Amino acid sequence: MELSDGGKDAAVVREFDTRTGTFDDRGFKIPEAKSDYAWIDRDTLLVAHEWQKGQLTESGYPYIVKTVKKDNAVAFDIIDTYQNVEDPVKGCNLD
Repeated sequence: MELSDGGKDAAVVREFDTRTGTFDDRGFKIPEAKSDYAWIDRDTLLVAHEWQKGQLTESGYPYIVKTVKKDNAVAFDIIDTYQNVEDPVKGCNLD
């Protein structure tokens, strides 16, 4: 679920359990940013995010995509990386 403060482009992403109607404390949490994400399976996301300060295009969007896996210890393992180095404005859209 994406939660945006005042409708701005940046949002917090939290995993929501539709069966219980609550946020999953053991689920994915992406801090507020102009991130994009796509589910691979129940424990794996592709995430475009500002992983380190300044890793944004000229228009303020992330250009680095990482595959993030959730493990049983509620930690996240980053297992792959893609960078859009061809377009300094567009960033990565995972739709």
